[in-house]
Amino acid sequence: MSKMLVIPAVFICTTVLALGLASEEVPFLSKGLTVLPVSNVAEKDRFLVLGDKAIVTQAVADNYSEVATDSRGTLHVVQHPREKNYGTSDGKIVVRLHSADNLAGLAADYGLSVDHVFSAAPVGVLEADSIEAAISLVNTLRDDSRVVSADLNVSYYEEQPN
Repeated sequence: MSKMLVIPAVFICTTVLALGLASEEVPFLSKGLTVLPVSNVAEKDRFLVLGDKAIVTQAVADNYSEVATDSRGTLHVVQHPREKNYGTSDGKIVVRLHSADNLAGLAADYGLSVDHVFSAAPVGVLEADSIEAAISLVNTLRDDSRVVSADLNVSYYEEQPN
């Protein structure tokens, strides 16, 4: 019998700084785990439940046809480097810049594409070819003089008492 941890739909904000990540820390990809809609996955097949998402092993996911997506795209399982709690990420990078005028140039310099530009602040969302590429670029972007902060776009979930 497999053991399942259920974490309610209460999630911590998408800013990884809310969990106290040091500037050199980046969430890591939980290889071998996949996100599926919880409503489509038998309870016995679930490794973990994050809100309305079921986290399953890749072997279990091969038995299901639908991957979990949200408005951000396909979701990946990541883990906080220090707290060890799980979250989901679309693999995009949220960057805050000294000037919004630098976003397109920054993206071009690192082979990224601009996914979204916020109009009220010098913040944008950049997209790499893969989540692995995005994770590997976060610290490099943080060291760029045009960048105030750069973080993988993650929604962390925390266990809540029922």
